[in-house]
Amino acid sequence: DSWEQAKTQAECLVFCLKCAVQAKLLGMDFSQPPPAATTADKKEDATTDDPPKKKRKLEESSGSTSTANNDNNGKSPEELEREGEAAKALMAQLSEYFYQKGWATGTSGGLSIRVGGRVFATPSGVQKEDMIGDDIFELDMNSNVIQKPITPNLRLSASTSLWYVVYHHRPKATCVIHTHDVESTMATLLDPTEQCRSLKLTPMEGHETEEEVPVIDNRPTEPELAPQMNQALGEDYPNCSAVLVRRHGMYVWGDSWEQAKTQAECLVFCLKCAVQAKLLGMDFSQPPPAATTADKKEDATTDDPPKKKRKLEESSGSTSTANNDNNGKSPEELEREGEAAKALMAQLSEYFYQKGWATGTSGGLSIRVGGRVFATPSGVQKEDMIGDDIFELDMNSNVIQKPITPNLRLSASTSLWYVVYHHRPKATCVIHTHDVESTMATLLDPTEQCRSLKLTPMEGHETEEEVPVIDNRPTEPELAPQMNQALGEDYPNCSAVLVRRHGMYVWGDSWEQAK
Repeated sequence: DSWEQAKTQAECLVFCLKCAVQAKLLGMDFSQPPPAATTADKKEDATTDDPPKKKRKLEESSGSTSTANNDNNGKSPEELEREGEAAKALMAQLSEYFYQKGWATGTSGGLSIRVGGRVFATPSGVQKEDMIGDDIFELDMNSNVIQKPITPNLRLSASTSLWYVVYHHRPKATCVIHTHDVESTMATLLDPTEQCRSLKLTPMEGHETEEEVPVIDNRPTEPELAPQMNQALGEDYPNCSAVLVRRHGMYVWGDSWEQAKTQAECLVFCLKCAVQAKLLGMDFSQPPPAATTADKKEDATTDDPPKKKRKLEESSGSTSTANNDNNGKSPEELEREGEAAKALMAQLSEYFYQKGWATGTSGGLSIRVGGRVFATPSGVQKEDMIGDDIFELDMNSNVIQKPITPNLRLSASTSLWYVVYHHRPKATCVIHTHDVESTMATLLDPTEQCRSLKLTPMEGHETEEEVPVIDNRPTEPELAPQMNQALGEDYPNCSAVLVRRHGMYVWGDSWEQAK
């Protein structure tokens, strides 16, 4: 009856059809209702008779929203207002991002952020990519509405009661995200009987140890999920950081919005791998054959990730100098080259994130300019990186210049950049990805014993390519011996290495060639 309703209907149908195809591949009939009649998936958030009209996105500052205590610390009304406006603007930005990721189909999905004793919550029935700060509800810790949205005729999300379940059981949590993504939906159907109460995920990027995520049954309305959520977060899984709802989606949270977003990205990645493994006839809940391959990643988590920053407008310049000295260049020339390399790396990091190669805060990049190596740090959200986050090192891995951004640490991949530069003296760029394709390709052999993958000639590869596969280790520096062996004696001409259940290292004589 309106273009908004038609668009929402199209998005919801495409989502359901994609699930139907995935279900067929998994040997299930998605047209059949779930075993329990009470689990019919009637979404209050997914449809609206009169969705708000398209609005211009407000340009607002995201500010800081990490205050976790349950009072307002005696702040003045002006301070509270500034905090509230910052939280609302941030939520509008995140909602648009979640829509772009495919986590908020139609008008579904939602988000809540807690600042002190106040809870800010997205409304029901609004197209998330078009949300502005004026659409957000403000509530107290007893779920009473303090301030309604300025935009008229909006109503509270059906998920509101579930935000409070999380804040009750996880007092440090300041952000809860509710997704409606294909990966979470299909992962709950890996058990065709739909009776499983949890999903075990083997160690992957973002999860240092085996993770058990509770699965609860869907209900006609989301408030009816509260008893199961209370049970899961309380007695059954007191340490869980997410809950899957069968045939519905996921609730995930963190002590900051950055942590919640990173957790969501990592879980969606793992769940996608789990579904792909099922299609390959494997059980992704089983650990790899060798106990030493537990995937403990230093790059995937951070206790206090840097806050969202404005992207710097910088020139990418030229970074293709391959020799190991600085050619007698002046300090000014070296500085200009360094700034250009850092700016380029910030742009490439955002690109890799958008491509799905840098899940959460994982993945990384190194560029060599003469006798200097520039390296991305650990624990930074790659889509938000700026030149001031980059480390500068010499060819002996000594830090020449730390990032201007404080409290950053070197990537766990740093030693592996140098393995590549040692064995490939012409290489000037190394990229480390954490993508589903590389991860799953290492599992094409269900015994997980293959030492290489042969790829037939394709665009960009004129001849048959043999890519070495090495076993994952608890920390990335422990991969160095295998990397040395692969790049040295075993595969002296290879231009990439796959790491089992982990990702890929790939390099080139220029950043363009590596990319």
